[in-house]
Order: sequence, then C-alpha cells, then structure tokens
Amino acid sequence: VNSHGIKLKSPPHSAGQSYTLTFPSTAPGTDKILQTNSSGVLSFVDAPSGSHTLLSETNITSSVSSVDFANVFTDTYRDYLIVCSAIHPQTNNTNFRIRYYNSSGVVSSSSYAYVEIGRADDSATPNTQSNSDTEIRIFNNRGVGNGSQEAFNVKGTLFNPRNTSHYKNFSYLATNFNNTDSNRNVTSTGSGIYEATDALVGVQFFMSSGTIDTGNIKIYGIT
Repeated sequence: VNSHGIKLKSPPHSAGQSYTLTFPSTAPGTDKILQTNSSGVLSFVDAPSGSHTLLSETNITSSVSSVDFANVFTDTYRDYLIVCSAIHPQTNNTNFRIRYYNSSGVVSSSSYAYVEIGRADDSATPNTQSNSDTEIRIFNNRGVGNGSQEAFNVKGTLFNPRNTSHYKNFSYLATNFNNTDSNRNVTSTGSGIYEATDALVGVQFFMSSGTIDTGNIKIYGIT
C-alpha cells in the first residue's frame, strides 16, 4: 500500500526448494495461527496451549452429592491430569472418594484398591490401604475438615484409562487441614487401582458422608 508492504521471502537458491503456500480463503479470528498441511495449504487454527488440554471443568458453588464427568476419557488422549481445588465438604471428618464410569455407567462393585501414605503435623503417619473395595479413598485415616476456613486439594494423574489389557492407576498428591482434629495439617500421597480391564469413559467424585459444598474440579488431557 503506497510505500508500505509485507514481503514473503523464499529460502536461498542453495536450499534447492520450490513449493507453494496457499493462504486461507477466509480472514483469521482472534488468537489464531497459521498451520500448513503436507501440500502447503495454510489454515488458521487455535494457538497451542501447552502439554495439557482442558477437557472439562466443574465449578461447585452449591451443595452437590457428587461431581460427575461421565464421558470425558476418549482415545484422543492416553493419560489425564485431575485437579481438585479448594474442595469444601458439608460434613466434618469425612474422606474423599472416587469411582469410574465404564460404558454401562458408574462402577460401584468391588473393583478398587488404594494405598495412602500420609504425614500429619503431630508426626503421626496416617497410612491406610484396602483392596476389593467399592471406591478409591483419599484421607481415609484422617478425615477432612468442614470449618469455614478449611478445604482440601488433590492433584493426580490417571494413566491410560482406555486401555483394555491392564488395570488402571491413579497416582496423587493431596493436602488437607482439619481444625477439629489434633492432627490438623495432613499431606498424603497415594494411588488407587481399578482392578479391571474394561475401558473407562468417566469419573465420579464424592464424600463418604454429606455433600461437596464448594470447590473446583478440572480434567486435562495430557499431550
């Protein structure tokens, strides 16, 4: 335009390259980038967001008996990151529980096992484990608090839930504060096993008693 312009410069002659880039026929939207296929045809696509893609999120603002992600695991991703942030329970001294969905619905049979290794601020070690259980349990030996200032957090990875050859493993790190327990500050690491080979499609979160009042749960696909 008059004295202004945009130049597209080819590589040097020594590169021996001859190819055509075909620009899109429509204008780009906000935050789009150019992507090419093997024929040099360009398209405007979303900018990559990193190694984790947010697939689903539930922001809990009122009491619910469970938080369900019924159809979140697909063959697009192999592994998944689960982040449960500032979860506040209705009932004091309860534990956090996880079940999975398969193609028939929520699995509540004795298909779960878990191991939890914890550390409390009185130097006690609240370890717990079980097999042939009906859910995965977190904070099973040190219940979570329900005071207005209390909440718990869990971050973990679910490995290959769509696999039909192996059992499924969820490994996590969790923190909890319970002002009515003499062992108030608890950090736990652990894993939960789904002892079956059927493909999983979703996950359910709930408390051993009462509801979840507030909090946020996100599930990411790991690329």
